Amino acid sequence: MQFVENQVLTKEDWSKRILKDFEFVDCQFVNCDFTNADFTMATFSNCTMDQCNLSYVKWTTARVMTLTIKSCKCVNNAFYEAIPKFFHLIVEDTLMMTCNFTGMSLIKSKFINCKLMDCFFQEADCKGVTFQGCDLKGSLFFHTNLEKANFKSACNYSISVADNNVKGAQFSYPEAMDLLNGLGIVIS
Repeated sequence: MQFVENQVLTKEDWSKRILKDFEFVDCQFVNCDFTNADFTMATFSNCTMDQCNLSYVKWTTARVMTLTIKSCKCVNNAFYEAIPKFFHLIVEDTLMMTCNFTGMSLIKSKFINCKLMDCFFQEADCKGVTFQGCDLKGSLFFHTNLEKANFKSACNYSISVADNNVKGAQFSYPEAMDLLNGLGIVIS
């Protein structure tokens, strides 16, 4: 196992690299390219990725213990392949397209001012998750625990209150009116 601790890695090209068994602790990745990187069995603990390209990354059995992703591009990431225990993300000002969190425990993770386009959250535990200021166009929530989730100033979400647990979740008006879709209610 390769152990990397307290490093600031800037403008590095990690694309198509296999980082199997790498353990990154308290590291910062700035303006790095991880396109098609393989994080199989890698560990990220208290790390930050800032202005990085994380497109088509493999997360198979990766351990993610507080990973902050800022101003990045994430396309087609299967986060559900990571080890769910201790999985914790803080994502800010990031574009995430077709990322898959199916069945994941995202408890208390944060997505702030992100574009979460066509992402999958079905059967995920999103209790207490923040989606504040996010554009959730095309993202799927089905049998998702959204208890106490924060959707303040979020937009373009399509959440069925019949198919998801939304107890105590916070929504902003007027977007909250979309929660009535599918209930057969007519508002005039």
